Amino acid sequence: MSHKSVYNVAIVGMGFGIEFIPIYQRHSNSNLVAICQRNQDNLARLGKIWGIQKLYNDYGKILGDKDIDIVHINLHSAASAGGTNSNEKMVCSLNHLVKINLRGRYTTKHG
Repeated sequence: MSHKSVYNVAIVGMGFGIEFIPIYQRHSNSNLVAICQRNQDNLARLGKIWGIQKLYNDYGKILGDKDIDIVHINLHSAASAGGTNSNEKMVCSLNHLVKINLRGRYTTKHG
């Protein structure tokens, strides 16, 4: 990932993940562009409340979105699924193994 002044962010998982919406919306180096939630009704409601246009109920489609620089994951199943060529976009707020790449190199964190 090249260095940018503002990164487009998506959040996966709207249980605990909802807590990060105002953080990303207020941060000067982030542009929250998408959220992901399996429940379509809840997804639409949250998108309307928070003014988020890109709404996904399929985690895999977020990873394929070329406009998204960082995917913040709040689900054990999504984070452990990995297995994509897009894992350089992933950040995780859960306490287990995950690969992240925000500055062009991989880091492994153990919780």
